[in-house]
Amino acid sequence: MALAKSGQVVSNTLKSWRDKALTRFPKGVYNAGYLIKGRCFGAVCAAWNPVGPLQKTAYLGWLATPEKYRHTDPTKAPVGAVHYYVNHDFKGDGHATVQTDVLYHEWSTDTPNPGRIGIQAHSYFTAPYGWNMHYLGWTNWLAGSVLPIKALPTIKPSGPDPKK
Repeated sequence: MALAKSGQVVSNTLKSWRDKALTRFPKGVYNAGYLIKGRCFGAVCAAWNPVGPLQKTAYLGWLATPEKYRHTDPTKAPVGAVHYYVNHDFKGDGHATVQTDVLYHEWSTDTPNPGRIGIQAHSYFTAPYGWNMHYLGWTNWLAGSVLPIKALPTIKPSGPDPKK
């Protein structure tokens, strides 16, 4: 298998897993010889199918990402971008999600239903009423593969220029 062709393909793959209510990823895809701790990073890696060596956790995946592929503005994350979160003390495995085709919404494991893949608002992962995690950023790189996605352009507000 090769790297997914686009972020939309990855989003569609995650949608199909959600629609099938899978609690485990398809055999031969989830493990694929990788020792990944945690379902979230396993789902991201299984959906994208990168060619390089994988990290064991989402947080280690972020730390392994070269600086030039790290982005901090979630409003510019295109479909398929990998978002990373970590506990506020920067300990633990962290969390990884995938950008959907709806701004501020991400494919994730264990939310809204434990053990399943679903869509959750970006703010849920950082809010005290949600998972209360620290947002690290999003990337277009995974395990040695540059993902075939590009940052969205800055959206200018419509209407008259307030500076004039």
